[in-house]
Amino acid sequence: MLSKDQYKQILEELDNCKRPIYFFHDDGDGLCSFLQFYRYKKEGKGVCVKSHPRLDERFYKVVKEYEPDKIFVLDLAIIEQDFIDEFRKIPIIMIDHHSPLDVKGIKYYNPMVGGKGDNTCVSELCYNVIPGEKDLWIAAAGIVSDWQLSDVTKKFAQENPELLSPEIDRPEKALFDSPLSKLIRIMNFVLKGPTQEVMK
Repeated sequence: MLSKDQYKQILEELDNCKRPIYFFHDDGDGLCSFLQFYRYKKEGKGVCVKSHPRLDERFYKVVKEYEPDKIFVLDLAIIEQDFIDEFRKIPIIMIDHHSPLDVKGIKYYNPMVGGKGDNTCVSELCYNVIPGEKDLWIAAAGIVSDWQLSDVTKKFAQENPELLSPEIDRPEKALFDSPLSKLIRIMNFVLKGPTQEVMK
């Protein structure tokens, strides 16, 4: 997990922008991370990063055309230093849970930093950033889709036992043998196809 200060910093970044762009991985965790931030902020543009979870020169045009005031990178394993350098005048906030990167010029949040071995998925990290009324169902879908169970999914199961039994204690059981798994499959199907179609 991230620290309370780190969650607060991310929230401040989210609250202090008008035209954010969100780059997210093309899986359930990435999609649910984006959806939580977008539904909280109600502003910005989402870009699903397909094939390789890498932010590189392929996305220069998107950023230049949209002209964001902040870039959020969600659940992507790699951001190229060249990308960071190209957009050095735009704040970049990266939230990830893959192997830590050594990059300069961004605000980087990853529970794996420091050798902690904590790969809490980004859906849960984003859930913990957002104050007040939250999208518990979106967070739970993202967490389960990333083969994890947590206090968030326990809360979801207690409030929605018809979708996720509180008795389920293994991620694979939640992912394949619960009614919630149908929602996760729908989300995964939505991510198939060209990026332009995904973002409609």
